[in-house]
Amino acid sequence: KLCNHVHKFQFAKEDDLISISEPIKVSRELKVIDINHYGWNIGHQFKKSGNETALFLKKVFAEKCHNIEVSTISRKLRMEGSCKIEIREIL
Repeated sequence: KLCNHVHKFQFAKEDDLISISEPIKVSRELKVIDINHYGWNIGHQFKKSGNETALFLKKVFAEKCHNIEVSTISRKLRMEGSCKIEIREIL
């Protein structure tokens, strides 16, 4: 399911992301910072805006991000802190 969502994200416009309706449940070990870093890593790779990436995360990881605004997710995509998923700098 996640691979299908990422494939859709790669080619989607912001309006297309609203139609994602099958969220993914993730382990309790992953925190919101991990989800944000995951989003930044793929969003940056696909040259997506912070808002597109945040909307993707909000829809795909709905349970983890249910009480977080898209604008907050967008601002915190590269937030520093203790995490399992590190930011990948692409050269």
